[in-house]
Amino acid sequence: MFDLFGEMTAEEINKTAEGLKNEGDTENVYALAKENGISKEFVEMYLQGDIPALCDAMTAAVGKLDVEMGEKDVKAYSRKIPAEPIVEYLKQKAMEDEAVAVKIREKGKSLAGCLKHVESEARKKVSREKPYLADAVVYRMARDYYMKEAVK
Repeated sequence: MFDLFGEMTAEEINKTAEGLKNEGDTENVYALAKENGISKEFVEMYLQGDIPALCDAMTAAVGKLDVEMGEKDVKAYSRKIPAEPIVEYLKQKAMEDEAVAVKIREKGKSLAGCLKHVESEARKKVSREKPYLADAVVYRMARDYYMKEAVK
């Protein structure tokens, strides 16, 4: 993941897209978008001048989560932790709150890291007497992972 252009914030994606567009390198604008989970439709609208930027914070966050769902680490965690409902929750939060979207896109944060955090926190709370956690508790753990400051 992020092998061609590297891990980027939404702002960095837009600056890179602008540079590529100004150079006439539309092929790499499409590659940039694909790497970041941004749809071809957005690329086409951007290249035609219908939208001022390739993405916003929310689109970039949702795209990152979509791309990360295909990673091996995430698939491995998905056997233990239901990644799909967590991702759907995070997407919804990103669409509702730009601050959450920005944090999801933050460098050093990843869906695999989020799932690892959720697993670690869940192990602290689950016991024989209480062998499960409510969905809302798990979702809060996922949100908290993204909202706390990244370790640099």
